[in-house]
Parts: sequence; structure tokens; C-alpha cells
Amino acid sequence: MLETNLTGAFLGIRSVAPSMRKAGGGSIVNVSSIAGLHAIPNLLAYGASKWGLRGLTRTTAYELAHNKIRVNAVHPGIIDTPLAHDLVTGNNLVPVDKFAIPRQASTREISNYVLFVASEDAAFSTASEFVADGGFGLGPIL
Repeated sequence: MLETNLTGAFLGIRSVAPSMRKAGGGSIVNVSSIAGLHAIPNLLAYGASKWGLRGLTRTTAYELAHNKIRVNAVHPGIIDTPLAHDLVTGNNLVPVDKFAIPRQASTREISNYVLFVASEDAAFSTASEFVADGGFGLGPIL
């Protein structure tokens, strides 16, 4: 989990930073998770990797700022993928009916969000955390 979610991001940044420096700047977007913002039971390694990604994002943003390279993180909530459903029953592993937006995000919604953060429309953001969680962080809406 740490190799994929944290070391993988580090290696990706290390790979693209030289060409971004030569190009005069750019934008790096790390994809984290709500598990990087909230303690979630039974996701110890995943959560630790995503919390670590927050530190990597902020430190890298600081270190690459003088190269005009922005580094931000997107923290998606529950996304409608096979990983969000029980393999046997097909039921949601995380009930979303009590979220402020009572559904899972589509992959298209999250990819569009990442594209926005990478774009010049978000040019004044670096070391920022963009949350697309359908209100998960609010807790259940009663």
C-alpha cells in the first residue's frame, strides 16, 4: 500500500520535475482520498499512505515553488467503481444515503475535478487540498 500510494507518487514527482523545470513550470496533482483527511476504521495502511501523501504534496509544493511548479492534492470520496461494492451482493461497502449528496461520485466527475486542479483555472493554488467527497466530511445528514 505504501509502495503504491506514497512511494509511487514520490517517484512520479521525481520523474516529471526535471522536464517541468525545463518547461518553465507546470502542475502536479496527487490523488489522495477522504482516508487522507479522516480516520476510517479498517483502512490502516491505506489511510497512512494517504496521510503521508498530504505531507509529500505540501513539502513538494514548497520545494518546487521557485520553479513555478504547483503541487496540489485531490481527495475524492466514494467513487462508483467495483472496489466500492461488495463482490457477492453488489451492495455499497460504504452507505452513501446519509451524505449531503447521497450517491457515489462517477469516475468522470473526479477526473474532471483533477483536470480543473491541473489547469490554469486553478493557477493560484499550490499545496492545496481539493475535496470532492459529496459531503462525507460533514458526517451523516439527519
